[in-house]
Amino acid sequence: MHPLSTALLLTGYGLSLPIGTRLSTVVRNQHRVALLGHQLGVLIVACGWLLAGRTIVALAHALWFVLVRVWFWYGGRGSAGGTSSAIMS
Repeated sequence: MHPLSTALLLTGYGLSLPIGTRLSTVVRNQHRVALLGHQLGVLIVACGWLLAGRTIVALAHALWFVLVRVWFWYGGRGSAGGTSSAIMS
């Protein structure tokens, strides 16, 4: 594995995983900065996997990037009663 891809993976996972463990809270409370940090980490990881030649793994991370963005958008559209999305909670 290329040394740069290893550095990208360590950096990206180090950024995205701590936020990812609390992703339902991030979505529920609409923490945009935390979402940005998570998504930046996922993009860095995807680049690391691409550099390592693991295209399928990089595509899986890109899919996760899109799904989290949709979940965040949908999760912030609760009704006037204050209920939030039941997706992935």
